[in-house]
Amino acid sequence: MRVLVQFTAEEGDLAPIVDIDHEFWADLPVVFVNAICLQAFWIKGFDHYSIESENGDPVVVAWNDDPAQWEGQRWGQRVRFPPLFSDPVFGGRLNTRIEIETFAEGAALDAWAAQGPTRPFDELDPPSGRGVLDGLQLSDARFYAHVAALPHVDFRDWA
Repeated sequence: MRVLVQFTAEEGDLAPIVDIDHEFWADLPVVFVNAICLQAFWIKGFDHYSIESENGDPVVVAWNDDPAQWEGQRWGQRVRFPPLFSDPVFGGRLNTRIEIETFAEGAALDAWAAQGPTRPFDELDPPSGRGVLDGLQLSDARFYAHVAALPHVDFRDWA
């Protein structure tokens, strides 16, 4: 499945968005990532990103665990992207069925649990090694400059 990747540029011009297939995620050079997008769903601002396959569907695991910033408040998400489907609720038009699992601890667990089911962070079991790319903590101004540069996409671009 198609993945849009925004690499992190600490200064100067922002890097262009790269369009890859999720099967080639682990082949990307070791660079810092600011955001990734599948089916028009942007995942951004994490310490670490990984994309694996589960029954052919891409599964993104993104998490924050930097002790200096997230001590006692680590959190992450596991997001599965099944193929688009013909949704009878919308007259057979294409739709997504993105599955999101949230994992957190401490105050982050309380905050996320208020928004929906949340599991303990220790159950996330994030991947390690090849295929894990790191994010980079940016100043607020630089992070929002990256966010402002993200293209508007529609999930139908994945059809």
